[in-house]
Amino acid sequence: MSIKLMFKTIFYYIIIFSNLQITFSFLNFLSHHNLIKYKNDKNNIVVITPTYFRKTQIPDLLRVGLSIKEAQKETNIIWIIVEDHDIIQNNIGKIIGSLKIKNYIYTAIKTQYHSCHRGITQRNYGLNITRNIIYYINDKNNNYYKKQEKNIGDNIMIYFGDDDNTYLPSLFSNIAKNCSRKVCVFNVGLISGRNFEGPKISKTNKKIVIGWHTSWRNDRKYAIDMAGFTFKGSILIEKENLFFQDNTKCGKQEDDFIQKIAENIKKDVEALDTDKILVWHTKSFSS
Repeated sequence: MSIKLMFKTIFYYIIIFSNLQITFSFLNFLSHHNLIKYKNDKNNIVVITPTYFRKTQIPDLLRVGLSIKEAQKETNIIWIIVEDHDIIQNNIGKIIGSLKIKNYIYTAIKTQYHSCHRGITQRNYGLNITRNIIYYINDKNNNYYKKQEKNIGDNIMIYFGDDDNTYLPSLFSNIAKNCSRKVCVFNVGLISGRNFEGPKISKTNKKIVIGWHTSWRNDRKYAIDMAGFTFKGSILIEKENLFFQDNTKCGKQEDDFIQKIAENIKKDVEALDTDKILVWHTKSFSS
């Protein structure tokens, strides 16, 4: 283990073990954060956001952050922002901090491999942090290395919220309150040349998925965008090796990941809000 990784590991255990708002100025080269005692109820969601330097990075993050801040009025959200860099960027940390968002962690890890899948390293790093958070907010007896409950993490949803998408705040509350199965899927607007992509539903039951509205790669079992699904935190505890893989074929990252979680589409997957669009696959450009 490298010295940098060792210090990062120690740092995150310090975060998980603290019950108070924490600010470690001497560790700001590792993370910028505001993590307070988290409520342990059924309306929890962890949002993992990979990010990287570009001219529109700050306005993109501001747009996501403002949606999350508004959603926090009725939903318990932890926002994990992972920079594609060896260290965090102070200007980004200050911008995120200025939003006064409760429960966020801004950290950094450099992409470890290069392929057609941007953000794999950062999402996987976010998943590791989330595992620790799940133990933290479910712990009752300060036994941080022991599973206290059979279904630990069932009260937490995990969502990959890329930094260049546009989100209605109600998306996060709908995910936290209404998803009851292992995986929930929903529409994503402005994608693949279509107005939206998302699940096709049964005529007799709006929650049962029978196919997909998509114009691209119909061979996928789960033809959904990264912004179009969420899953229960208990799965991260059950499947300790659940990560995105670099050797996945281009365009099948989401499909391969969900197949590790949901074997039976009718039993394990639930459609949410198929009559609405609450997230759009947008791209910003500098003028």
